[in-house]
Amino acid sequence: MKALICLLIPILLLCASCDRETPEEIISREIKDILYNISRHYNWGEIDDMMEYASMDYRHNGMQRMHLRQLWLDRMGRYPLMEIREVMVSFDGVYAIAGFKMSLISSEESVVSREPEDHGDLSFFYYDGFEWKLHGNQEFFKK
Repeated sequence: MKALICLLIPILLLCASCDRETPEEIISREIKDILYNISRHYNWGEIDDMMEYASMDYRHNGMQRMHLRQLWLDRMGRYPLMEIREVMVSFDGVYAIAGFKMSLISSEESVVSREPEDHGDLSFFYYDGFEWKLHGNQEFFKK
C-alpha cells in the first residue's frame, strides 16, 4: 500500500503541474478545428456538412449564406482539393478572425490565397453562446 501511495504522489504532482490551456488557446484551437473540418468536408465533397459551420445570419461583402454555398460548390467543381495552413486567430469577445493560407488544388493548377485579405469568406466567426460559427464580415456590399 505504501508503494502505491509513493507512486501516486509523483503522478498527482505531475498532473497538477501540467500546463492548462488559456481561454485564448481554447478559442484558437476550436476555430482551427472548424477550419480543418471544413477543409476535410470540402475534400470529400460534403457541402451540407461544410454549411453546418455557417451561421444563419451569414453575410460577407453582400453575400448571404445561400451564396456562400454556391461559391463553394463552384470552387469544388473547379478545384477538388483544398488545404488550409498557417492559421492564426485573433478575437474580441464573441467575434474572431482567422488568418490563414488557403490552397485550392486541381490537376491543372493551384491557387493560393491569404485570408482574410483575398476572400475572407471563411475568416470571420461569431460565438452564438454555444459554438463558433462562420459569420462573414457582415458587410452589405463588397469593399
